[in-house]
Order: sequence, then C-alpha cells, then structure tokens
Amino acid sequence: MSRTPQGTTGISVLVLFVSGAAGVGVPPSLPLAGISETERQLLSLDLPLLLGAFCFALVGVACSLAERQRFAGLLGVVSLLLVNLAGLLSGQFGKEGIGLFGTLIVTAPLALIIAARETKHRQMQRGGVAGKS
Repeated sequence: MSRTPQGTTGISVLVLFVSGAAGVGVPPSLPLAGISETERQLLSLDLPLLLGAFCFALVGVACSLAERQRFAGLLGVVSLLLVNLAGLLSGQFGKEGIGLFGTLIVTAPLALIIAARETKHRQMQRGGVAGKS
C-alpha cells in the first residue's frame, strides 16, 4: 500500500486552528431586529456548529497523526463545512458576525488543498494498482 503525501498533519492542524478561531469571530453579538423566533433559534445554532467543527478537526488531527490521512481529510472537510454553515447563519440573522463571505475566504483555500491531496492520493493508488497488473 502506498503512503499518502506528507504534510497532511499540517493541514489538519491548520483546519483545527481555523475552527478554533471561527469560534471567536463568527458568532454575532446581537440578533437582527425583527427576526422571527425560528430565525433566533437558527442563530443560536452557531456555537454548537462551531463546537462540532472544532471537535471534527481535533479528531482529524488525531487521525492524521495515526496515518489515516483519507479519514483526516474527510473530517477536515466536514469541519470546514460546519464553519461555513455557522458563518451563513451568523451573517443572515445576526449583527457584527463575520458571515459566510468571511468564512469562505478562509476555508475555500483549505478545502482546495484537501481536495488536491485526495486527488493525488487516488491517482497514486490507481497507478500502483495498474503497475501490479
């Protein structure tokens, strides 16, 4: 079995850092005036989403250290998706939160790096299987 590209642990740690920093910047200080009770409840999901993102990223770092890079990449993408969902809710229903645009600026390059590493890993697997035939 071929080894995955090096540097995945660094990406996992960076995703962990982004998830932790999002806990500070994403949640709005106040809800917008005139929003419904349902929208207020959606806005209150920001912190649980960010906590979930941090936990997924933490498990992703542990998986990366255990050389389970593909699983670490999956957990990293899930963590980034949760950060973006929290940013969407924050920007839609709250004041002074970073919002979706701010989270996308930070998370999109990380998601592209994870996708490129996964593509490279799959190509290495296909090349290794074709070479053995």
